[in-house]
Formats: sequence, C-alpha cells, structure tokens
Amino acid sequence: MYKKLLNLLKFSWGFSRTEANGFIVLSFLMLVCIITPFLVKHYLWENRSTVLSDEDAQALDSLIASLEKHVQFDEDSKDVFRLNPEIFDPNKVSSEELSAFGLPDFLANRIVNYREKVSMFQTKQELLKIYGLDSGTYLQLAPYIKIEAIPEDQSVYQVKKEEYRAEKFNNAKYEKKSSESFKLAPIELNSADTSQLKKIYGIGPAFAKRIVAFREALGGFHSTDQLKEVYGLEGASLDSVLNYTFLNEPIVIERIDLNTSSKEVLSKHPYINNKQAQLIVSYRNQHGNFNSVDELIEIKALNSSFLNRVKPYLMVQK
Repeated sequence: MYKKLLNLLKFSWGFSRTEANGFIVLSFLMLVCIITPFLVKHYLWENRSTVLSDEDAQALDSLIASLEKHVQFDEDSKDVFRLNPEIFDPNKVSSEELSAFGLPDFLANRIVNYREKVSMFQTKQELLKIYGLDSGTYLQLAPYIKIEAIPEDQSVYQVKKEEYRAEKFNNAKYEKKSSESFKLAPIELNSADTSQLKKIYGIGPAFAKRIVAFREALGGFHSTDQLKEVYGLEGASLDSVLNYTFLNEPIVIERIDLNTSSKEVLSKHPYINNKQAQLIVSYRNQHGNFNSVDELIEIKALNSSFLNRVKPYLMVQK
C-alpha cells in the first residue's frame, strides 16, 4: 500500500523518492495534529471529576445560609445616604462638617469646590447642581440649609469672575495685536534659504532642507507645483508653502546641454535615470548632435511624458 502511494506521487506529481517520503510523513503528522485535540477533549470529558467535593459543597451551603440570615437588604435605601445634618450655611460649611453629617467625602469636597471655584450658593436648590448629589440626599439636607444673603459685588466669586474676565480680555487683545503685527512676506522659491523657509507654518528644519536640496538637484524650480514632489511634503504643510512662495519672472534655471553632457552628468538630474541617460548618449553617438530638445521623442524608449517633464531643464547648444 505504501509503495503504491509512493509510486503514485512520483509519477503523477513528479516527486523524487525523498520528496514523496517527506510528503507522506508530513501529511501523517498534519492528520495527527488535527485529530489529537478532539481525542484529548473526549478523554478529559469522559474522565472529568466534580469541581467541588461533597464536604466543600456542604461548607459553602452553610456559609450562604449564614450570610442570608445576618444580612438584610433594604431596597428603599438604595443610593440614598442616611444623614444626621444640623443647620448649616453651604457658603460657610467645611468639608469636614459635611462629612460629619454623613455625606461621603467626595460629595463634601465637591460642594466646597463648587462654592470656591464656580459660584457661591444663592439658593438651596443650587445644591442639585452638584454632580452625584441625588434628590433623596438633597431632601434630607434641605430643611437644615440656611443661606445668609451676600451682596453680589462683595462675594468672593464675583471678584474672581471679574478678574478672570479682565485677564481673558487682555490676553485676547494681546493675541489679536500680535497676530496682526506679524505678517509673513511672500518668499521667492528659487532664492530662499532654509532660514526663510522655516518661517512658513508647518515647515521645519527637515522640510526646509529637503526643499533646498531638491531645488539644487533640479537646477531650480520652474513651477511651484514641483513642491508636491518633495518627499513627505503634503497636506497642510504643502498648502502653506504653496501659499507663501512664488517664482520670479522670467524664471531662471540651470539647463543641461544635450550635445556635450556625459551620461554621468545627465543621470544626476532627478528626472533622468541611468538607463535614460545611456539612451540619450547612445542616440547622439549614432545620429550626431541634437538640433533641438524635441528630437528626444525619436528615441522610442522615451515617451512624451518624460520629455514634457524634463524639457525645461534641457538645451541644445549648436
């Protein structure tokens, strides 16, 4: 049986004897791996034991019965704190005194913090603004609340509020004045250095260096749209640099002479790779000097897209 299976693999699938043996062994191991979990699970299920012994179960039942006997649940008291308050003024009472009434510490601290940082209490109903203080707790406190009238212009809160408004107004006035006094002048793209480019919002040292390096490799930008080709420059940073840069007219850029430049010189340009540079030099050697840049279209491996992209950086000196 094994030899028949071995021959079948050798002649049908083109396996060598060693490959056929390996395939059979691997298939067997895979089958074992698939079946084993089911066999183990079945064995464990058949030989399972109870989680708790009889003695443990009896002890647990006894403990539950004892708890049920001594613990009583009062559904009406859920989420309501049983308080023993005395007459107090929420604008003067301390957190320790509130805690002594039976309020949890977190509620006592919230009442005091609200009074000191937000507003003093004008009416007892304002206590309902305290997060976590439910209506049941409030009803227990309400009969004991006595608020002494405080003139608004003498309240601590009013003074703090006026100070805050004055500070906010002064800060806004300063920020407005600062933003109006700083207006970035447009930057000429082909002459700007990294320090000028870094003044543009979103352009840090890394982007400034990349823009200058790409410009020098090109020989100058002939269009601001070429900024989209700078590695990583996109989104808000790209929009920002496009808005704050321009190109002088007429645009002056460095051009490569097709008739005198070597393959090495041509391939240094970002738009010309080694293969394209070799094609240009080989065509020139076979057909003589170029009469115009447009003659590059005669090289079948160079398409019009390449020509339109690189044309601004090429020239023919006759």
